[in-house]
Amino acid sequence: MQKAGISILPRSSPGRWSVGLAVASIVFFALSEVLTGFEVLGAGNTHALATALTVILAAISGGALAAGVISLTKSGERSVLVFLAVAVGLYSLVSAIVSLLGLPK
Repeated sequence: MQKAGISILPRSSPGRWSVGLAVASIVFFALSEVLTGFEVLGAGNTHALATALTVILAAISGGALAAGVISLTKSGERSVLVFLAVAVGLYSLVSAIVSLLGLPK
């Protein structure tokens, strides 16, 4: 049986989930920046809202990372989009954790 080479689109279900969650994390990041950037929310609500949105972003990114790693290891996925999804998921997850811990970037 001949192995398939590297493709652009994922073939496995976890691979598709990984790409979808990575796209969702990018969209959610942009949405959270818009929501916490406005002065209309007030100074008291912005910190709590930013913390809640960061936790949600970390959960979405962690899901993208986990689905991507499962897809790469168990399904043998070799898709460019899955590799990018794992990279985006890892970067977003680490950034969210750093933000929550209050460490300098």
